[in-house]
Amino acid sequence: MRAYIPTSASKYYTEEARKRLIGILGKSPDDYTMDDVYELRRIADLMVKEYYESGEKREDLLDCAGQLYAASLMMKVLYVKPKLLKAGIKPPEERRGGIGGLSDAKTRTERNHSEKPLQLRPSGVKFIALH
Repeated sequence: MRAYIPTSASKYYTEEARKRLIGILGKSPDDYTMDDVYELRRIADLMVKEYYESGEKREDLLDCAGQLYAASLMMKVLYVKPKLLKAGIKPPEERRGGIGGLSDAKTRTERNHSEKPLQLRPSGVKFIALH
């Protein structure tokens, strides 16, 4: 993947972002952290933003962004998450309580079988669980 890193553009995907990307991809897989996962995603977001908001429609930025999203997921699942679990640390998405703020399967099941409406915090939209 390192050989495929696109040249930096001007506004969003800068030379500094490119150097950070090279630094992350140059690490040993055993040294990856969640910060590296998040940084890969941020750089991919910058590439997409550069593509859409600049006058140049550089397809190489979109291609690389897609590969970075996939690489960040693989990095997380194959290297970072196992290290966290082995150390007894819950990965970030599990510390937040998972989907909809529900922390475990038992709670999800109990909520699905209750008659109380569920309220999504960000939008305030209510859902009624069906039996």
